[in-house]
Amino acid sequence: MNLACRVLGHEEKSLLGKQVSDLQRDSSEQSSEQFHENICAHDATFQSMEFVRADGSICPMDVTATMIPWSRHQAILLTLRDVTERRRTEEELRVASTYDALTGLYNRRQLMEQLEAATSGAKRYGFPLCLALCDVDEFKSVNDTYGHVAGDDVLAQFSTLAREVIRTEDSAGRYGGDEFCVVFPHVKASKAAHSLERIRERFGGANFQTGEE
Repeated sequence: MNLACRVLGHEEKSLLGKQVSDLQRDSSEQSSEQFHENICAHDATFQSMEFVRADGSICPMDVTATMIPWSRHQAILLTLRDVTERRRTEEELRVASTYDALTGLYNRRQLMEQLEAATSGAKRYGFPLCLALCDVDEFKSVNDTYGHVAGDDVLAQFSTLAREVIRTEDSAGRYGGDEFCVVFPHVKASKAAHSLERIRERFGGANFQTGEE
């Protein structure tokens, strides 16, 4: 009870008489019954759950439930472990392993996985597939003239414009340096070329600030 009050922010009196499912996010009667049946069948069970704090935010917890004797009855002892930090770390690791830190586009490894999956689907079902290779003209001169910070800003700007133009089902990634790839599934070459031209036009008309007066 004290843990629930401290971690979830509820007052103790507001928790009296409530079931665990009352505090869960998206809990259903069926899932609650299944959880209880697992406890009764095995005397103990483990499950990851998401609880709603008093302020409406979500708190993920690992819950261990054990059947224990209580007077002349059986009671359920719940052990709850707040795993918010672990979930946050896992998400940070997932993002780091999937996306390029500078541009926010897929990194090279993830881009190759997206391309492999799209190629496999195109071969199997016979739909069109386009792969575009892009780079930033005269990018080296930007780095040499204005410095690498300015060069990074240019790459980030290009990536933002690319995301705004391509479809959600397309996959854009940083292949390396100033080189980018875009995978266009279910798209013929003419339509892919039109999307690339839109990116080129918007990028060509963009203004960049170097941080200098």
